[in-house]
Amino acid sequence: MAYGIKISLPGFDAKTATTEQLAITSEKSMLKQERKGSTTYTFSGSPASATILTVTHNLGYVPAAICSWYRSSINEGGILSYVEFTPSFELEEIFFEMTTTQFFIKYVSNDPTPTNRNGQVWTFDYTIWYDPAT
Repeated sequence: MAYGIKISLPGFDAKTATTEQLAITSEKSMLKQERKGSTTYTFSGSPASATILTVTHNLGYVPAAICSWYRSSINEGGILSYVEFTPSFELEEIFFEMTTTQFFIKYVSNDPTPTNRNGQVWTFDYTIWYDPAT
């Protein structure tokens, strides 16, 4: 028996699953970090929308990524949602988008009386991975 890590997809036993039935296996190449970064953004007024950060990766495909946020003034943070298109949220949302060449952190408000975010400081940390097989 080979040693390593295997995590199967729902409905499959990791001990007997094929590679295609595994979510993660240490027997295959895993994603490699393309870049990692951090930015701090201070809101000005009550914007209807804002592009907080744009990072060019030029990988030629939409890579895997993760982005977190933190506001020290309220000691709160979380993971941003990934969206494939600009959403139409009921009120407001901070999210990230990916294209085949760029990574964006965006803010959108559809609230007719938006929250006054003037002076709010948000910190964002992100990691973009590339697929070595691509």
